Amino acid sequence: MVALLAVELAALTAVDRAVADARALRAGRHYPEAIAEDLATAGRSGPLYLLAAGTTGQAATEAQSTLLDWAGALAAAGRVDQALDVARRVVAPDLLPAARRLRAQIALDDVRRLGAAGRFEDALRRVDQLRAAEPPADLAAQGEQLRPGLEVDAARERLTTSNGAVAALTYLDDALRRSPAGAAANDAQQALPGALLAAGRQRSAAGNPEQARALLRRCVDSYRRTPQAQLAAALLAAPVPVSGTLLRRDGTAVGGALVRLAGGYRRLGASGFALTGPFLTARTDGGGAFRIDRVPVGVPLVFEFLDQQGWELIVDDSRNPLYRVEAAALTPDDMGFVREP
Repeated sequence: MVALLAVELAALTAVDRAVADARALRAGRHYPEAIAEDLATAGRSGPLYLLAAGTTGQAATEAQSTLLDWAGALAAAGRVDQALDVARRVVAPDLLPAARRLRAQIALDDVRRLGAAGRFEDALRRVDQLRAAEPPADLAAQGEQLRPGLEVDAARERLTTSNGAVAALTYLDDALRRSPAGAAANDAQQALPGALLAAGRQRSAAGNPEQARALLRRCVDSYRRTPQAQLAAALLAAPVPVSGTLLRRDGTAVGGALVRLAGGYRRLGASGFALTGPFLTARTDGGGAFRIDRVPVGVPLVFEFLDQQGWELIVDDSRNPLYRVEAAALTPDDMGFVREP
């Protein structure tokens, strides 16, 4: 019995020494080594460690606490992602509130650092991380207060890049949604006309005329007195090309023929009609293809071709024009194959 007690006392002494070593390592900022020492101590169990049971349990808690110190040190050294990863390893129930606050504070401090460095989109991603980490309410609110200003700055940066206008517009709209008044809202409103104009152009260049028209109309409707709105209106009113291919009834091409689009069509009686213009003319090439540039948008036009009897309108069985065009803004129109009667 005495011998067993002596062994247990020796085990207790060894455990106490290991705990002291871990604390010394922690004080010297050797956090991984301190954690490894504490975890090794916490793993000691069995009859020999009955007297040391409280100390081994304490070592497990201290390993978790050292994780917090290590995370703080990593953050101070600018290794923010590693710091957050280390802080997430804290699972002790008593330390979870402190770990959540530390993670949130690390993320929030990095949001400010990234914003000051002009890395606005990185800062916004860090705000998202902060929000997703179950932060304390006060730190969550601070992060969300920073978001609208960062979004405006990110939008301005995007507007200086090619094809960045649509992303910029998303940032500006979100900034206004989150903060309808204040400095960020004022800055967003000032940037929006240019963003809408640029986004409309970007969508048009990408082959999305419907989206482009919606963006440009919003620019005109919401910021009518701005230079950007005037440019948007000009784009919406700009003429577009209309093309097609003239064929005979047998499907062969009609080369060298005069064709035109005519406006002001009006039916007269059972079979007559009148045209008042405009009249836009082109000549087909050897393959029957034609292209009429600068066709006004929103104007109903009908197709005619010139034969020996004069200009002929192609009609259906009800004597209505078979080929009609009403050009849409930003959208070149292809009439496809146009067949002579």
